[in-house]
Amino acid sequence: MSNEITQIYTATILAEYHTAQDSANTILSNDDKDLLTLLQVQGNDLVATTVIPEMTKVENTIVDFDTTT
Repeated sequence: MSNEITQIYTATILAEYHTAQDSANTILSNDDKDLLTLLQVQGNDLVATTVIPEMTKVENTIVDFDTTT
């Protein structure tokens, strides 16, 4: 009886391990696709010209604070 439980436990662990291996292959193949996509991006694709507006001067309308009262 104990030997059968050990075999069932071992078979379950190995089945889970093989499922994880299969999933890892899928993840790695997705990483390869992502890498190819990223390698197609050129540095110039990430650069854009920024238009800087002309600076305007604002008149100083701040009133002095009265500290005598």
